[in-house]
Amino acid sequence: MATDAQPERGESRVWQPRGCSTSKLDSDLHVTPDCSPYLGAGFSIALQKFYGDLSRQRDVIEAVVRHHLKLDDRDSCIVATERQWIRGAFNVCVPIELAEVQYPGTVDEKMGCEVGAYVWMQEQCPDIRIPHLYGFGFSDGRCFTHEKQRPFYVRIARILQRSLRRYLRYTTVLSRYMLSNTWDTERENPVKRHTLLQGLALLFVSLARIPQPRIGSFQFNDDCTISLSNRPLSCSLMLWENKRDCTYPCAEPYVSDLITCQDNMFLSDPNAAFDDEDCRGHMAARSLVRLLSHRFINREHRYGLFPLQLTDVNRSNIYVDKDWNITCLIDLEWICALPMESLLVPYWLSGHAINKISEPEFDKIQQEFIHAVEEEERNRIPVGGGFLARIMEENRYSGASWLWTAVYSSAMYSLVWKHIYPRFPIDRVKAEEILSGCWREDSTQVIQDKADGLKEYKQLVASLFTSHPVSPSPASASPSP
Repeated sequence: MATDAQPERGESRVWQPRGCSTSKLDSDLHVTPDCSPYLGAGFSIALQKFYGDLSRQRDVIEAVVRHHLKLDDRDSCIVATERQWIRGAFNVCVPIELAEVQYPGTVDEKMGCEVGAYVWMQEQCPDIRIPHLYGFGFSDGRCFTHEKQRPFYVRIARILQRSLRRYLRYTTVLSRYMLSNTWDTERENPVKRHTLLQGLALLFVSLARIPQPRIGSFQFNDDCTISLSNRPLSCSLMLWENKRDCTYPCAEPYVSDLITCQDNMFLSDPNAAFDDEDCRGHMAARSLVRLLSHRFINREHRYGLFPLQLTDVNRSNIYVDKDWNITCLIDLEWICALPMESLLVPYWLSGHAINKISEPEFDKIQQEFIHAVEEEERNRIPVGGGFLARIMEENRYSGASWLWTAVYSSAMYSLVWKHIYPRFPIDRVKAEEILSGCWREDSTQVIQDKADGLKEYKQLVASLFTSHPVSPSPASASPSP
């Protein structure tokens, strides 16, 4: 979810490989919590090995594409060179150049959750255009092909269809415009902005149209069925490498586990705090979030139903045409059934990193987006309307949206002290002193451990620039008990 934060004093976030390159290592980077050069060096080596493994299987990749797109020997199918590969946080996209580009498809072999999301959306959300799932495979050798690919008469129809589309030079389903390519230059255009907000509102409303009975994610099963049986696989949880868990029948334990995940992330990060004062601020922020969390869970919605939500709806996952009409949505593995109160306006609509948002400015954006959602709900449900716009408006007014953003985000420190704490008439120095002491019984020891861990971390980073690297001690590599 919200992980695109620019670091400043008092902030830390889990290491994201895409945010740090070993080519940019500098001896001063150890004071920047946004990027860990020590982890980055290991990641770079692992990434090169992974690229090598993929490159050695170019023939296999080509064969899989030919199989699913039903290409014959006369059709050109070329796997792009490594320089053209597109790397995300959890995947590598290998472009394939075809003589016929009329049938672009996204074949995901990574996660059963994305397959489950694809299947569900194809059946329940036909108004949201997504890539067609031709087939997929798992690392243990299990392979699945879309049922429409199997029968003989369907294969004949597909061949005829391909021939006709080749003759008519049918254009690709995917627009060539990724929203992120034109966002910075066009986001102030009021017409395009309105069009985009209407498209996003349609996505939100269509997904939430059929609420689910539990908090979780769809999972593809071995019997070729899907079920809401996987833990809520949000982007932020994967970035934090949270342990696999069951689904949740109500909101409170889910929120509690999210906050615990934040606690563990802070404890395990040796570069999380600059000094003792900064450490107290982090602990106090986490105590305050846990203290206030119950205020932002509506008792009426505690046990559901839970609407499906896009937890990683970012500019690079949205394809638009030249007028910013949304033409396609990709990267669906992060769709989850979540509490109604966690419906959030995408923070990137502000044009700023999440920890640099101006509340008055973002409030206007929230109102604009909520109005678009309300209009979409009114068009779909003429009598009574829907619930999304109402819930989002309540969150905006009460400040609940900031708390939900904080529990999902690695920028919790900044969000708490900039947007949540000012709502309460308490002196910050006193608040930090009291709340940090209530975070854990051994809070004093935690402060000392973080100071010791930071010293060792600086030594580890310094060792990257010497011929005798220092190995991390077991104590600094694991969270406090």
